[in-house]
Amino acid sequence: MNNQNQIKSLLDSKEVINIQKIKIEGRWEEYRNASYNIKLWFKFWKKIFKNDKNSKILDFGSGACWGGFVANKLNLNNHFNLDIDIKEVKEIFGTYADCLGQSVTYYDGKVIPFESDFFDVVVAKASIMKLDRTGISNVINELVRVSKVNANWYVASKGMCYRLKESIAIHELSEVLSEKNISIKCWTWSPFECIRSKSPWTEFYLLYILHKYIRKIKLMFI
Repeated sequence: MNNQNQIKSLLDSKEVINIQKIKIEGRWEEYRNASYNIKLWFKFWKKIFKNDKNSKILDFGSGACWGGFVANKLNLNNHFNLDIDIKEVKEIFGTYADCLGQSVTYYDGKVIPFESDFFDVVVAKASIMKLDRTGISNVINELVRVSKVNANWYVASKGMCYRLKESIAIHELSEVLSEKNISIKCWTWSPFECIRSKSPWTEFYLLYILHKYIRKIKLMFI
C-alpha cells in the first residue's frame, strides 16, 4: 500500500469517524482536524523518525494522541503516551485518546512514572518549552533519567527545540545529556508552520536568532 492509500485508510478508520462525533469547542477543537494531524504524524514516523521499529518511545506531552494512533497503525507498538495530570487535560484530551484507542499515563509534572533507562526515544511535539522556567530543569533531568544510553530526542517545533538547547546550556545540563550520549533532533512537519502559528520565527534558525537580537535591541530602549 502506498503512502496516499495508507493515509486514506487512516482517515477512513472507525477511530477517526468517532473523533468527528465528539463535541469539543474552543482551542481544543483544532485537534479534531484528522487530515492535518494524520498527515503530520505520518510524515514524522515515515520520513523523520530514524529509530528501529522495536524502539521504546515516550511521547512526552502526547495531547490528543494522534502521534500514538498513527504510530500503532504503522506497527510501532512500543509507543507510550504521557501527559500532565490536570483535570482539563485528562477530560478533553482523554476524550480524544479514548476515541483513538489510546491509553495515557498521567504524571504530576515532577516524577515521570517509568523506570530509569527505559526509553530509546523521546518525542516531544510542542510540549517541553511550554513548561515554566522553574520546571524545565527538573523535566530535562527526568527525561534523561528514563532515557537509555544513545537515546534520541525528537523535539518540535524547531523554535521550541532551539529554546530547549538554550535552556540545557543555561541550566548547565549539557554534561548530563553527554553522559548518556543523548542526541537532540529538531524537526518540523512543515517549513510553513510559522504561517499557521502566526510566528515567522518558529522554524527558521537564522530568523529565530535575528528575532532574539531584535528583542534585545527593543529592551535597550524601554
